[in-house]
Amino acid sequence: MKKEKIILFKWKLLPDRANRKCPDSSKIDNDDLYQLLKWRQELRLWFHNWRDVWYTYRFMLNFYPLLGLLAWILSGSLIAGLAVLSIYIPLYLFVRKKISFLDQLEILMPVFIDRRLSPVFGSLPGFSEDCDQVDGISF
Repeated sequence: MKKEKIILFKWKLLPDRANRKCPDSSKIDNDDLYQLLKWRQELRLWFHNWRDVWYTYRFMLNFYPLLGLLAWILSGSLIAGLAVLSIYIPLYLFVRKKISFLDQLEILMPVFIDRRLSPVFGSLPGFSEDCDQVDGISF
């Protein structure tokens, strides 16, 4: 029996240039479902690009305390090691906040937007599905 590889995220330090800014929804007419669908698909691409970036940073932060230990050993100064570690907590909280925002977006999008779009456009690809593997509507 062949085992399938499970990929949780792709290593990415920066998102694609085309999807660095969150798509603006202020100019979208809520009654025009085509514009709403187009915005949803752009938001989905933005979501997938940034999700991989923030998960990469979270994984890298798991090893950040070792950097503080290494700074302490190499410099011989406990203050240098603590200075390196003092950056860890704000970085950890910032990355965790970004991942939490993306998780909330993933949960709330099907409730508010997909519920209006599904009767007209049919089944839409979910936010948790990878963009490369889903046959969906693309713009």
